[in-house]
Amino acid sequence: MEPVAAVVAQILAYGASLHGTTREQLEGRFGDGLAKRGHGSLEDAVRSAREDTFDVDEFTTGP
Repeated sequence: MEPVAAVVAQILAYGASLHGTTREQLEGRFGDGLAKRGHGSLEDAVRSAREDTFDVDEFTTGP
């Protein structure tokens, strides 16, 4: 398998493993990594990455 195809396959597999995961479950799973980067929550991490376009209501309830 080509390296690019292998990376795409890995990304898709990872996405499939996260499908249906709640925000609380994601924070539990990635909480230590978020804290090491100075974020108290997943919301904080997304806000810092998307400062000018972050909509907390859309983030918490969906589009």
